[in-house]
Amino acid sequence: MRRGYGRARRLAASPLGTFAVVILVALATVAAAGPLLVPYDPLVQDALAQAKAPSAAHVLGTDYLGRDVLSRVLVGARPSLGVGLAAVSIAIALGSTLGLLSGFLRGAFDLLVQRAVEVALTLPGLVLALALLAIFGSGTASLVLAIALVLTPGITRVVRAAALAVGTEDYIEAARAVGARDRRIVFRHVLPNAAATIVVLASLSLGNAILFEAALSFLGLGIQPPEPSWGNMLSGPARQYFEVAPWMAIFPGIAVSLAVLGFNLLGDTLRDAFDPRLAGTT
Repeated sequence: MRRGYGRARRLAASPLGTFAVVILVALATVAAAGPLLVPYDPLVQDALAQAKAPSAAHVLGTDYLGRDVLSRVLVGARPSLGVGLAAVSIAIALGSTLGLLSGFLRGAFDLLVQRAVEVALTLPGLVLALALLAIFGSGTASLVLAIALVLTPGITRVVRAAALAVGTEDYIEAARAVGARDRRIVFRHVLPNAAATIVVLASLSLGNAILFEAALSFLGLGIQPPEPSWGNMLSGPARQYFEVAPWMAIFPGIAVSLAVLGFNLLGDTLRDAFDPRLAGTT
């Protein structure tokens, strides 16, 4: 209880952590209530308002089809964040399971898993995602699965290291000595002690997942038009207007940057809060 209180104090005392929470709460609110906040229908085109600069009528301007950029940024938060959350949920579940079993069981299973992880980590993440989408085909489900599989090897490697560290503790040997089964040891002892690492990984991975979604949508392999997402707002014919109408790229780019910044700052803050070396400083 006292340890948890100390962690909470470190979280609350961190200006960067507070800033990250403010950003993420704002983004979550926009994602949840975006369709209710939009001043215009994000799909309606206006031939008389093509590529208009920010003004009182259109606060963030319009795109090359006359659609309101603010409305599209607000509505685009839901698919952009939703894909990231879904992909990270799958990656954390799969990567944590493989990492825990690999670090605890070791032997042939560990060897097989780590060789597969090493092969996956040698490939650039975007290249691997493109290859997976070529196999799975297009669609939101394929996009989520591809991003999840790209993130899984790194998560597996880190969770395995945490499981190896926990596996050397005396209480693990004591549990074995009294006849506890491996499954019970993993879920009652190894997993709770690796939970802090998994939480930090989840936060940091969310930033990466959002970047992958934006990059793949920019390449035309993510969320498909006319549904707006931050990535596809930067792609297609919109690229031809970047020099004459930069607001079409600036504001979706700011949204992506804020989301990635928020999750990365939160991950760094959580890592510091769970760091046992800081436990005595509170």
